[in-house]
Order: sequence, then structure tokens, then C-alpha cells
Amino acid sequence: MNRNMGRQEHCATITTLNDSQIIAYYKGPECTNSQNVYIIHTRQNRIIRTINLMTQTGNPVLFIYKGLIHLITSYFDDIGRNLESPKTPVDRWKFCSLWHYIFKIDHYGNLSLQNISKMNIDVGYLARCAPIIYRDEIYLPLYREMNPMGTIMKYNGKWSFVGNIGENINYDSRYGKGVLIQPTIWRENNLFKALCRDITRNKRAWYSESSDGVVWSKPVSTDIWNDNNSIIAINNTKGPLIIWNEGEGRSNLNLGRFEDNKAIFLKKLNERESSSYPNYHIDEVQNIHIVYTDGGKISYKVFREDDIEY
Repeated sequence: MNRNMGRQEHCATITTLNDSQIIAYYKGPECTNSQNVYIIHTRQNRIIRTINLMTQTGNPVLFIYKGLIHLITSYFDDIGRNLESPKTPVDRWKFCSLWHYIFKIDHYGNLSLQNISKMNIDVGYLARCAPIIYRDEIYLPLYREMNPMGTIMKYNGKWSFVGNIGENINYDSRYGKGVLIQPTIWRENNLFKALCRDITRNKRAWYSESSDGVVWSKPVSTDIWNDNNSIIAINNTKGPLIIWNEGEGRSNLNLGRFEDNKAIFLKKLNERESSSYPNYHIDEVQNIHIVYTDGGKISYKVFREDDIEY
């Protein structure tokens, strides 16, 4: 299945519950006051409801926990702890708070908001990639753009800090001290593992691992192309699949395996320009749902894990 969801849409996320699919993304000119998150509830290929969140929201991430639908999204606060403020529009991502929305689907099949709360975390953290479930807890990868690094938080009814990826690296990038943003995580061989977006001139994704999610290894550069785009690792049962852009720019969106520090090509998802920012969800019958930015709109594809030839 491949569905185009509209125009000027970016940074999508997806989850499913029973026979419903919930997709969220932000829409509108980026880093403006009119940018905001939309939530689309679909069932049997029909849009049931569209929810438009407040303006200045972005970077949504969806997940299911104990039968409820959770959404994490950023909000442009435009002020830091020491009263700093953005100097350019894109700097607004460095001054965001995080908000936690909880929805449910009632016995009539309607999506309804249950709660909104501001997360107790410093200004400047953002979500991007899908979380994973480990020991009945949600492990959510976050990142910051000012002195960038990755951060893992855990949710079991309340939020707690777990650990950082790529912290205190003395490398001068356009974001300050640091080399990576937007970690995507998975579990393999009793380890937490992460691939992260590069922000250096290297143009290759970074890899780090951890035995407990708290202390992470020093990131090492992989052979995976990563030129100003986001990468995703799919936490599936056969070993990690990854989605990445091969070559320069945001075209040639590929699906493959991560093996020996390399991307092993399996399938082309899209060749057009501005095919980027993938995200995923695996449902209860092992269908893999993928969403990504596709030339100013969101494309949505579904296939079974068993249909992929490794």
C-alpha cells in the first residue's frame, strides 16, 4: 500500500492499534509560527479523523503503551535556560520543549484526547525516530542540536532519563561541540545499538552500542551514506533492517540490512528527490509500516517481514 497524505508535510511517524492506523507529521513552512503537527486516524483505507495540534509544534513520534496512543512532539519555546534566543529560524529547533499527548480509541472506534503534559526535560531536546519496547518499557531516543548528542529516555507510566550517546565529543560542528543527532535504536545480541545522523563533513552514519542503555560506546563512523538526512533502524526479529539515503542529498531511499558496519542493499523504496526522513512501526502480525517524506508529502507503505529476502 502506498498513500500520499497531502502537501508540505514532513517528519512522519506511525503506529497501529487493532484495525486503526495513526500517522502524524508536521505541516507548513518549516520553522515558522504556522508550522504544526497533524494526526491522521485511518481505518480500512479511510480517514476517520484529522487532529490539528497547536501551531509551532513539530517532530512527532507515536507509540502504543498499555492500549493507549502516545504522541511526543516539540514546541518552539524560543528561549533557553539562560534566556538565550534563536538567531535564525532554523535555530528554533535548539529552543524546544517536549510535550506528551495521550489518546485512546473508544468502543465506537473514535480517537479522543485523554491528557496533555509538558515533559520534565531541559529545553532543546527533540524526538525523531521510533522508540522500542524492552522489558515492557518504552525506550525513546531523543537528541539535541545545541552541542548535539543523543539521549535515551524510558517510559513506564512516568518518564526517566537513561543515558546519552556521543556526549562530550570535542569536535566543532555547525551545531557546536558534537558529531551526531537523531539516533535510531534497536536490540540485538543482548545489546542496545544505535545508528545516528552525521553532522560533520564525513557524510557517514555513526554507530554506538550499550549493554544497559546507560553507558554507550564512543561513536564510530560506519560506511553508510548519511548526507544531511535521517536514518532509521527497524527493530525486527530477523536482525536490524535499515532505511537510508544512498549518495548525496535526499534521494535514493533504500531498505537493507546493517552488517559489518555497512548497509547491505535489499530493496529500493524511492528514487525521487526529497525522499527522506523515514520512520516505521511493526504491528502485532509482523507487518512493517513505513512512512517517509516524499517530495513535500508523506508516503506510506506496508509489507510483511517474511516478504523481505535477506
